[in-house]
Amino acid sequence: MSAGERILFFAAPILLLCVACSSNPPPRGASSLPRPEEQDKIASAGSPSQPQPPQSQSPAQTKSTSQQPAAKQGKQSDAVSYATNPERFRKEEPLETALNIANPKTPDEHLSVAIFDDNKQQWDKAIEEYTKALELRPDWALAHFRLANDYQRKGRTDEAIGQFKEATRSDPQYYEAYYHLALAYKENGKTRQAIEAYTKFMEYPNAGIKMLGQYQLGLWYEEIGERDEAIEHLESYRRLAVQSKTSEPKSDRFRKALLELQKLKSR
Repeated sequence: MSAGERILFFAAPILLLCVACSSNPPPRGASSLPRPEEQDKIASAGSPSQPQPPQSQSPAQTKSTSQQPAAKQGKQSDAVSYATNPERFRKEEPLETALNIANPKTPDEHLSVAIFDDNKQQWDKAIEEYTKALELRPDWALAHFRLANDYQRKGRTDEAIGQFKEATRSDPQYYEAYYHLALAYKENGKTRQAIEAYTKFMEYPNAGIKMLGQYQLGLWYEEIGERDEAIEHLESYRRLAVQSKTSEPKSDRFRKALLELQKLKSR
């Protein structure tokens, strides 16, 4: 992966997270779900303007919530999606040093134990608990997403791809899952599939994401030999950068895009 691509991989999620933290629409009524920790290699992909994050639940609060009737839990979970409440899918507040769930039985309890294991970097134990949570609640996008992250930490990229895809099936607007799915595909050398996932990630209505995404797609299309598509996306990036009224036209990325355009057009 080139230096330019690595910069973009780090820049896009950070940009998303900054935008998400700057907004303040009215909060949703659904109960808060645990939010995943930041990734090892990149910050959370985040999302555009959304409600300010609700106060994070402690393990004790999570346990209390998990004791509610199962039907009520399911209804609350269904009301939360990444598109409407992305802040609930991000970093969990620091967990207590001890977790008083000796025998987890509900999906929420298994998830709490898994997050606790994640914070201790006990990936194998966390994977086991996420799997148990999904056996009880198969369409839980958050659990699929976090399980995929742990598979990646273990170098099990194929299984990670499968779980990221399950997360997007359970929540088609889970933009962060599309982003990580694209990275996983790229890691596996499947650039065309990475382009498809990254294109879904770019459906999020944010000007900065669209601008940087056009640059990334341009490079990936060039990589697979699709000249016209590469030119189209790099030209879109150039135009959006000039219109952005930011320092982007002075960046190394912008200069590289111009060089790539010249090279592509001269063929």
